[in-house]
Amino acid sequence: MTALAAGAGVGRVAAAVKAALAGLDPAAIEAMLVRHYREWRLLDGAGRWVTAALTKAEDRLRPPGLDRAALERFVDAVARLAAANPYLAGFLDQVVGADRVDEESESPRGAPPGEDGPGGGAEAAGDRPPFCQAGGARSVRAWSLRFPVLAARLATEGTRVLPDVVTFAWALEALTRLMAEDWRFLAFTLDHWRQGRRFIWGSKNFRLFDHVKLLSIEHLNARFVECHRRGVVPPDFMRVLLPLNILEAVAWEIVEGYPGNARAGLTLARYPPGAPRENPATGEGPSIWTADRRAILLRTACPRAWSDLYTSWNLAFVSQYDTFPYVMCKLLVPSVLGYAAQPAAYIYYRCLAIHALMNYAYLGDGGPERSRITDLIWRDHRLTRAWSRHNRRCARQYEETVARAVQARP
Repeated sequence: MTALAAGAGVGRVAAAVKAALAGLDPAAIEAMLVRHYREWRLLDGAGRWVTAALTKAEDRLRPPGLDRAALERFVDAVARLAAANPYLAGFLDQVVGADRVDEESESPRGAPPGEDGPGGGAEAAGDRPPFCQAGGARSVRAWSLRFPVLAARLATEGTRVLPDVVTFAWALEALTRLMAEDWRFLAFTLDHWRQGRRFIWGSKNFRLFDHVKLLSIEHLNARFVECHRRGVVPPDFMRVLLPLNILEAVAWEIVEGYPGNARAGLTLARYPPGAPRENPATGEGPSIWTADRRAILLRTACPRAWSDLYTSWNLAFVSQYDTFPYVMCKLLVPSVLGYAAQPAAYIYYRCLAIHALMNYAYLGDGGPERSRITDLIWRDHRLTRAWSRHNRRCARQYEETVARAVQARP
């Protein structure tokens, strides 16, 4: 396999995303932002914010003159944070820089005929994904053979889809930060989106798992609001809820045939937050407020490594979605991915982002322009399979990290 500098894979992916933004002007960016906020039911049909709190935050949600350079800086910020996660960066180094086809397999259930063969690849020079174009013919062919569906989608749809994904991620980041800074804004979104869903008779693109997830995430964020209102965090907060949340996904992965990722999820579930006592060796302990009382610290074993593993595990899980470029945003926006200084707050911020993401998916379904998302078929079983294998190895590395921490404590 071609040797890459650590984080080179992240850099090449970021370069590809930025290349897809070429030609975007502020008017096009503004139009995409307006569409996103309307699908969230935060802007009305006349383009007005639906509440005074949103109007007050307009400069953060829709800053005037937002341009391509600002979006490129946003992509660079995400890339820097992603490169700091050794599990995620290691996977991207492996797959983006590969010069051979990896023949190991985990056979997913129901893989469509031909998806794992070379026929769907984009191998013509003009059809190469941007991060393959600089890698030489061998790298291009290896990418196309390994991930034929994704390579073809990037070649034919990338310049249309990726700008919409980046502006969605930008808006998701703005909303997540507002919820993180003021729990009252989080409470508003819970009530507003719950009321909005009352007028929609289901979502044709939501699976049973998605409905369960939406309700469980809504319940969890309501618990956050309750903690803020009362000013108290139960010491065992999320000791049961978080493993259950993870095991929901693990069960799905077992059914779909991705045992490596299921193994990583089981490892995460074994080390929940809310331990009854502090463990100086591993960092585990009762759930507590952050110093500014804006977020809740959910202290798992070796929380930085745990959060690194969770990010890679959950990204692999959502790569099973046809619309995964949008779904991955919940884990990649800086307010979620920037956990290095305070990794125990990671799950709190991640829950805010997924709350916004799932309501976006539900409330916008069936809208006049939503087919741009629901018609996507970007899922590539080979990508998920490779990531699943990688995360099995990462789970072992995490367990070794915890074991070393315990042994190092006198």
